[in-house]
Amino acid sequence: MESDLRFQALAALLTNDPSRRGVAGLRPWGAKSAADALRDAAETLLTRCRHIAIVTGFYIPAANPPAAETDGPLGALALAHALNLSGKVVDLVTDHYAAAVLEQGCDIRDLRTKIYLLPEYLEHKTDFRLARTMSFDIAGASQRWDALISIERAGPSHDAQSALRGAIDEEQVALLFDAEVPPEHRDRRHNMRGEIIDDVTPPLDELFEGIKAARPDVFTLGIGDGGNEIGMGCFPWEQLRSAIQRGPGAQIACRIATDEVITAGISNWGAYALIAAMGILDPKLPVREILDVDFEGDILKRLVAKAGAVDGVTLKREPTVDGVSSEDYFAMMREIGSV
Repeated sequence: MESDLRFQALAALLTNDPSRRGVAGLRPWGAKSAADALRDAAETLLTRCRHIAIVTGFYIPAANPPAAETDGPLGALALAHALNLSGKVVDLVTDHYAAAVLEQGCDIRDLRTKIYLLPEYLEHKTDFRLARTMSFDIAGASQRWDALISIERAGPSHDAQSALRGAIDEEQVALLFDAEVPPEHRDRRHNMRGEIIDDVTPPLDELFEGIKAARPDVFTLGIGDGGNEIGMGCFPWEQLRSAIQRGPGAQIACRIATDEVITAGISNWGAYALIAAMGILDPKLPVREILDVDFEGDILKRLVAKAGAVDGVTLKREPTVDGVSSEDYFAMMREIGSV
């Protein structure tokens, strides 16, 4: 069928890995293909879900000046736009570090969305728990969500127990984990350089664990590009550790699993591919309008100029994403939108 070929074409585009991080197009052992994952995620969002929350925002303290990065919010805003046009209610969830970026983007795209924030953490920053720090607004909103999506949001690394999930040889994996992951790096959020970032990464990942424990029917989806993001717990630690080529894979591999995971060379591209997949299933969705390269380029420039967003790889306040030139970044976006 023509639609099958189009899903396969989208999946093939997601294997493009300009930063050679190693997880683009990766699938969990024994899981469905990347094309089927895109199809199933898009179909679930279109047919089963009415109120959807998108979690994003990755703060870069080493940037000059420190700010949230451009990867994540761009894709979240585009996906929110597509879901709105599909008749869905969409909430955006982030922390105070990325709030200005999402607020600016919502204004530009004229999105009918609410932005929910976790409050600033004034003490015990490395030992906070969502039950203690979640704002009432988020707690109330989460009861209405029937889907929860993460795009480029760091989650905690594995501990000795979670590292054994899906292991082929548990004894061997246990020995490897003990040898390669020091205790101080277990169950901590990391950037791709292996630096612990718990103090600037409020625990939005706990939304995913909490909501699945209370309401297993809620659909969860993770989109990432480096292995340290929410959703990467779908991969066994051993598999993800071996795949990650940028940074200490054993230490940064995230343990938070979701119902489905989409991996891409850049997380925003994964979000764009999901939008294109929705368009295959619903031809009325104006995918080319949503993924208009010129419009998206203008949004990127304004997020940098007016909200202070930075490139997470170059660490500079410039209108690029993950160190990839604007020409190459938008060429891929154009290809995705044309499938």
